[in-house]
Amino acid sequence: MTRRAMILNWAEEESAAAIDRLSDRKRTRKNNIKKISIVCRALVDRKKPIRPSAEEVAESGSGPTFGFDEFPSKQTIYNDYSDVLSFWRKAYDDIKNLDAVPSSSTEELLHWNPSDLDAGSVQNVEALKQRFREQRQANNALRRIIADHVPIDMDRLSAEERGIADDLEYWMSTIEADGFVMTEMGLVVSPRSSPGSLIMDRSLWDGLKRLVEIHQTAEKSRSTLGDDGPRPEPT
Repeated sequence: MTRRAMILNWAEEESAAAIDRLSDRKRTRKNNIKKISIVCRALVDRKKPIRPSAEEVAESGSGPTFGFDEFPSKQTIYNDYSDVLSFWRKAYDDIKNLDAVPSSSTEELLHWNPSDLDAGSVQNVEALKQRFREQRQANNALRRIIADHVPIDMDRLSAEERGIADDLEYWMSTIEADGFVMTEMGLVVSPRSSPGSLIMDRSLWDGLKRLVEIHQTAEKSRSTLGDDGPRPEPT
């Protein structure tokens, strides 16, 4: 599953949870949430996503595209269904942030297929790629040395930085499902790149894994000690 698909799935799950929390007597509200979610999904999942404002959702939902007999007005969506809009607005923002990330020129070089060149040029390009990989591994080794001698206090990280660590932990737990394979050299994937392309070298992978472990330890300590120090033993 791509990151974009995971973002959309998250918004759909939050919308479904909002419906599940309602009693069976709230049939109209349940149906409205379903309709609003369908429209929001269509707006956010476009090639060029549209921000799901109350006005945009009301205008789209009441049009002929979806064929709804009735659809909540802009004011009703704004007043009564802002929680549902918030899920899809977050999904919109997250997808826009994904699309805004520029591609790395170095990664483009490593994944560029020089097969159209003559044999000598292909050999030179592959030699340059290998030299770059070796240099990157050396740089990552230096970063690891620095990390080993500069302790990281996870408790001093901001909430946003702890959130990034949580996201990283989730990504690491999904590598097998995403088709990645850990080799002696590092993490590789082949469907969209030439076979054997280096995705992440081993030292960087170990460093990221160490960062997540530190984060987990800090969270466990925080939940055990609480904000005001150790909790008293139960009597």
